[in-house]
Amino acid sequence: EEARTFDLETVTKLSCRTKGISRISNLSRCINLTELDLSGNFIERIEGLDTLAKLRKLVLIDNRIKEVDNLQQCRSLEHLLLQGNCISAVDSLQHLVQLP
Repeated sequence: EEARTFDLETVTKLSCRTKGISRISNLSRCINLTELDLSGNFIERIEGLDTLAKLRKLVLIDNRIKEVDNLQQCRSLEHLLLQGNCISAVDSLQHLVQLP
């Protein structure tokens, strides 16, 4: 079977639910990503989103996240879904007050 290639800059929605992912990485070329769903994985930390300035919806339901941080560059973020994680304090949510 022939491998298909595509330009990562054209990706606007990406769903990688229940894929055994433990770390958010390799998204730097997905600069036009507006929706990212990484539910049901083993992610412990929010990271690797620095280049996703257009990201509007981030779904991290049912992971192992303890702190909500590293979202400063996601200036377009409107929806953040974190149910089913191990977030122990809401102090880390203070910088999200400016979200629409």
